[in-house]
Amino acid sequence: AGTAGKAGQGGSAGAAGEAGQGGSAGEAGSGGVQGTGGASNPNCHLVINEIMVGSSSSASDEFVEIYNPCSSPVDLSGWNLVYRSATGSSDIKLVDLSSLAIGAQGYLVLAGSEFSGNADQTWTSGGLASAGGGVALRDSTDEAVDSIGYGSANNGLIEGGAAPEAPEYDSSLARTPNGNDTDNNASDFQVAASPTPGKAN
Repeated sequence: AGTAGKAGQGGSAGAAGEAGQGGSAGEAGSGGVQGTGGASNPNCHLVINEIMVGSSSSASDEFVEIYNPCSSPVDLSGWNLVYRSATGSSDIKLVDLSSLAIGAQGYLVLAGSEFSGNADQTWTSGGLASAGGGVALRDSTDEAVDSIGYGSANNGLIEGGAAPEAPEYDSSLARTPNGNDTDNNASDFQVAASPTPGKAN
């Protein structure tokens, strides 16, 4: 008899082929189809999708947008949004995200105290320097799930190269295309003249 087929991702193994009467062994059974419950991309993760470091009305009119490109919601218990100065070596906690969750293909807007739009949560101290800095999303194990270094940043939060330039007031740095993550801030982010907090870039 042929050997059993290997299981398809998330599916069951195919049955073994039977030997033909008086002939050679049958071919292996084909693999199972993909199970419907399996994740389509097990490496999918949340991303920092857009940042604005201030507006012409206030330096605290700033935000960080988180996007979930995955097919399942994420509970953010124990997660934090942190900031580092341009040459800093330690994190400054901006927001404890433990009370939040983010839906599949959903957005969260985390913002400064003078943010003029709708925010899911705000920070009351600290903020994003306009000339350069870094922001990271850390999970409950303190692992950096995603990060961005922008402008004059030279710290441990840069992925690849720093984002091309610090966004001017009233503009933002946005992942382009929306949600695209190649682990290189320099190519993943572009300056957007019209920020889109809570929406696709």
